[in-house]
Amino acid sequence: MDLERRFEDIRNFLGQHIQLVQSEILNHYPHELPSPYDGWCRQLSKLSKNNLIDIENGKSFESIHGELRNYYESIKELSQLPEVNVKSAAIPKRLEVGMTHKKRHETSIIKGFLAREDLSKIIDVGSGKGHMSKVLLYDTDGSSECIDCDPKLQSSGAQLIKKQTPELATKISFREEFFTKDSVIKDRSSLILGLHCCGDLSVELIRSHITSCEKLLNFGCCYHKSKEFNLSGLALSSPIPFSFHALNLATRSNRTLNNTSFDRRQSVKLYRYILHMILKDELNEEFKTLGNAHHSEYYSDFTAYCKKYAPQTKKLDVDSLHKKYLKSDRLKDYLVAEVIRSPLGRLVELYIILDRALFLKENGHDVKVCSFFDPELSPRNIGIFSCKL
Repeated sequence: MDLERRFEDIRNFLGQHIQLVQSEILNHYPHELPSPYDGWCRQLSKLSKNNLIDIENGKSFESIHGELRNYYESIKELSQLPEVNVKSAAIPKRLEVGMTHKKRHETSIIKGFLAREDLSKIIDVGSGKGHMSKVLLYDTDGSSECIDCDPKLQSSGAQLIKKQTPELATKISFREEFFTKDSVIKDRSSLILGLHCCGDLSVELIRSHITSCEKLLNFGCCYHKSKEFNLSGLALSSPIPFSFHALNLATRSNRTLNNTSFDRRQSVKLYRYILHMILKDELNEEFKTLGNAHHSEYYSDFTAYCKKYAPQTKKLDVDSLHKKYLKSDRLKDYLVAEVIRSPLGRLVELYIILDRALFLKENGHDVKVCSFFDPELSPRNIGIFSCKL
């Protein structure tokens, strides 16, 4: 894959839809969505739920036409990545103790990918209990230093190793530390590994790799906590200063929808949107995040929901307002608009990851960007593998 070409194509596409990228749908209230999205919403509103799910999942665009179909087809094309062509490694049952199905899937793929690499020294950042290091080292003579800022996870991991795999106790050590680019790396031939590094931790690993480590395998996560992007010269030539809403969209991207998850999202949006419309129209309050509610609250009484999350509405006839807004065409457009906006999150994620890869390339590294995991199990499935030239 031509990293530079793909990055520029994604940047250009995001630039064309920057209003949708940078703002939550509700930020546009009380106005209509700008053109062409208003017309696209009307086209989508005529479709069945199954059609909408297929469209957002990139499975089928047969039910749409014109610019809207071109929009989705472009996103699908720009999102395509080479997949790692490896066989998942078998993991001994005793190593699976304490691992989720998702973790077993991820570690088996990474084990297979690194089968031919030198694993004599691993720096496992954000290691938690050290599951990844156990899987990588159980049949090798290498060693791993597991770095994490949570001492409880490390203590639990060390105890589990002594109990389940005592032969690994001398190979795996734990170091409690909030890792940065300045963290001490004793062996410069090390592979530095980070599976789902939160926020800018990925950038710290990348900078450490440039100065201290031979190889890097990194998977990003929690982009809404990031402040460092536009690292490469190509990105800096015309940077996109992503908003929190754009970064949050990337964090939630590439999740495969089904009937249950689609209905749950619509229920959440319905309550939140109506509440914010009431706040804006009746109390002249601007859009704001109310925080996370339990999913069950979006299926309960709307008045009780408002009382808990917006007590300033207690003097309003919330029940009547709720019924009024349920009939609103604006609400219907806003709900279906999520099907248009959501797929852009994968392109924001790719912009960030390709920028990191290009930064490594500019610093003299051979870099590969690939899709590693089944997105239904692990949506944050894009890995950067880098070696010093």
